[in-house]
Amino acid sequence: MHTLYHGLKLCVCVLNHHFRSRAIAEHGNQCTAFATKVEKDYSWVAVEKAGFGSGDYNFENYDMRKSKLDYAQVRKEGTCPAA
Repeated sequence: MHTLYHGLKLCVCVLNHHFRSRAIAEHGNQCTAFATKVEKDYSWVAVEKAGFGSGDYNFENYDMRKSKLDYAQVRKEGTCPAA
């Protein structure tokens, strides 16, 4: 019985790994398809993508939450050109 338990536990682990790996692969395929579509729909992306992650396209230290709040406040005040 003890061996059967460990055998079943191992099978569950292998199945979990298989499905997790499959989901990651499918997600990667979806991301690749999305990136290809974006490059096709927006020509500037293909031109500028070499600079992504550096210079004007480095968002590593960018606080998106704060920027959204700042943008909302500016729009509320009516001082935003896009408002």
